[in-house]
Amino acid sequence: MMKKFQLFLFLFVSTVVLFIGNSCRPDVIVPEGEGTLTLHFNPMVDGVTLIPQSGIYTNSAQHVRFQIDMLQFYICDITIKRDDDSIIILNGPNHVGLIKVMDIINKDFSFKLPSANYKSIGFTLGLNSALNATQPGDYATDHPLGTDNGNYWLMNSSYVFVKLEGLTDTTASGSGSLTNSFVYHIGTNDLAPPVSYTKNFSITKDNSDTINVNMDVLAMFNGVTTIDMRTEVSTNTTDDLPLAQKFINNFVHSITIP
Repeated sequence: MMKKFQLFLFLFVSTVVLFIGNSCRPDVIVPEGEGTLTLHFNPMVDGVTLIPQSGIYTNSAQHVRFQIDMLQFYICDITIKRDDDSIIILNGPNHVGLIKVMDIINKDFSFKLPSANYKSIGFTLGLNSALNATQPGDYATDHPLGTDNGNYWLMNSSYVFVKLEGLTDTTASGSGSLTNSFVYHIGTNDLAPPVSYTKNFSITKDNSDTINVNMDVLAMFNGVTTIDMRTEVSTNTTDDLPLAQKFINNFVHSITIP
């Protein structure tokens, strides 16, 4: 009889301990999952979508007709703030975007984010000093920093962060040929400004969201300072640093997120 009671007591105590142990165990943490955010860059002139290499536009403030033949630039250091003010920073060579206005596909830059509500987004226009210290040979040829894109200045040991090229008609009548060229190639670590925008958006698991990023080409000339399309027509940064600084300041202010 005693043995039966001891067995019963053992089973009872074991059951209680098991129940208490399970009730005190922390909740299993379920991964929040990830979704995809795409930044879609929209280059515009006077509110109209830019048509590179064939669209002809007028800078009425300077009485100059122009055409854009190339517009491309790097972005890196993607910085996202959640509603709770926690910050996510996506940096390094796996989070470098090369935005090419000439190519519809390459006007998009996509990356993964945890599922959450967000309230701001920012990035660096250009490359940070660590990325700029690398060379195309460090990457696969088709990487944004690889040899296929031809954006490395060997003589400066630096990448070209921004390229804007085109043609102008500077005749008084505005009816001449587009025969005058302009070239703005911007690089060096001092000319890679960070930008940030307030923007509410949500990411949910396995879903996608797109943020439109507008770029006003006219503001690149008629921005915080005026760049004269007749006389200030060329900089490779080091050969005309003041013009390069004017251009990158205008470039920053040409970009908005509605």
